[in-house]
Amino acid sequence: MRHTTTTLGVLLCMGCGGVGDEDTDPGDQGIQIGDEGSFGCTIDTVDPVDDANEVIEELGLSATQAQAGMIGAFSGDGVLHDGTTLDPLLLTLAEPTAMDWIETAHPDGSSDDSCTPYLRLTLDAHLDGGDTVTTDLGGTLSIAKGQSLLLMAVDIDDVDGSLEPLWVVPADMAWTELRLLGTHSDTTWTGAIGYLGCNDNNECSPPVSADGTDAELSYTASL
Repeated sequence: MRHTTTTLGVLLCMGCGGVGDEDTDPGDQGIQIGDEGSFGCTIDTVDPVDDANEVIEELGLSATQAQAGMIGAFSGDGVLHDGTTLDPLLLTLAEPTAMDWIETAHPDGSSDDSCTPYLRLTLDAHLDGGDTVTTDLGGTLSIAKGQSLLLMAVDIDDVDGSLEPLWVVPADMAWTELRLLGTHSDTTWTGAIGYLGCNDNNECSPPVSADGTDAELSYTASL
């Protein structure tokens, strides 16, 4: 499975940036959290978090505190692109299997306020949308001060249900995957679910905005 660099700025999108290597996990090329200036920042250093209860100075919280309300079983509904409501929709986020503190910088090694450090949690998820879309996914939850980004992905062949790609023809792509993108507020995840595909020339289907605009499915789910 391949993954593209995704950035959280003023516009949140699935499929921003270039295609990574075959063994690149979501976030390995830098999920930047910040304003529009974050575009172009890449991962500078990766430091494993050995003690989840130790306060991370830059974040002002421990990893345990930072993820409070973000992990668990979330229930809600979705709205398909044609306006049809999908209810219920269940999103279950498992406990992270790895935690890292990420420092970011511009490609030339320089850094400024537009390159925001963040806590990256590696985790698995289960999406249950009944006959419409059901699958297991893997990816990352990135947390900075006051901001969060959930990015999960799974190959299209591992997705069950009737949800079809709107903007990509899998037969024309080198790879196609279902992506789930979300932002967190209080105990609620809000985001979009859609298909992304890229061909052998690294030409990809259009981005899908996190607010659900032109997404196959937008969703809201609460703990």
